[in-house]
Amino acid sequence: MKQRRIRLVELGFHDDFSLYLEFTRNLVQSFHVGTENGAEVEVVRSRSLAIIDAALTCQASLVHITGHGRFEDGDATLSTEDGDDYSLSELAGELQAESTPIATSALLIDACSSASTGFQRRLRDCIAKPTLLIGSSRSLDWSQSTVWTAAFYSAFLRGKGKGWEPIDWADDALRRANEAYSAVTDRPSPYRSVTLTPTRAASSAFAKVRR
Repeated sequence: MKQRRIRLVELGFHDDFSLYLEFTRNLVQSFHVGTENGAEVEVVRSRSLAIIDAALTCQASLVHITGHGRFEDGDATLSTEDGDDYSLSELAGELQAESTPIATSALLIDACSSASTGFQRRLRDCIAKPTLLIGSSRSLDWSQSTVWTAAFYSAFLRGKGKGWEPIDWADDALRRANEAYSAVTDRPSPYRSVTLTPTRAASSAFAKVRR
C-alpha cells in the first residue's frame, strides 16, 4: 500500500479550529500506532498567502482545509474567525499566472457550504486534472465534523484496491464515512463529493503541466 501524505491546512485562526486540527493530526497518527510505516502528516497554519498557496500546489494524497466557508458576490472564500478572507478567485488568477495548479487529486474543504456550485466553479479554475472535492452541502458544527472525520480517516488510511489512487481512496472513504455517520447520529451526513474537471481557462494555463 502506498504511504499517504496528508496535509492539514487550518485557516480559521481560533482555538476551536486549532483543537480540531490537533484532533485530526492525532487521529491520523493513531491509526498507525505499532506499525512501521504510518501516514505522513503535514500541518500548515499561516496567514501568509504564499505559504497557503504552496500547501495547495505541493504534492499530497489529500489536502484537508478547515475554515469558514462563504460564497457571495461571485467569489468563494475561506475565512478566519476574525474576518480575513482567502479568495479562491484570486487563487485561481495566481495559479494560472504561474502555471502551477493545485497538486492533489483529493481535496477536502471542511467548511460550511464548501460543496456548493460556487466553490466548485472557482476550484475548477485551479486544477489541471480531474480532482475530487469533498465538502459540506450545508452549515457544519464541530460535533458533525469530528464524528465524520474519525470515520473518514479510518477508511481513507486503510483503503486499498488494485490500481487505486488517492482520488479512489478518498471517494470510497467518503461513502464509508457517510454510512458510519448516519449509523451513529441517525441523520444524513452533510458531506458530499464531486469530481471536478478543469475549466477551459485552467486547461489552457496548465497545458504544459498536464504533459
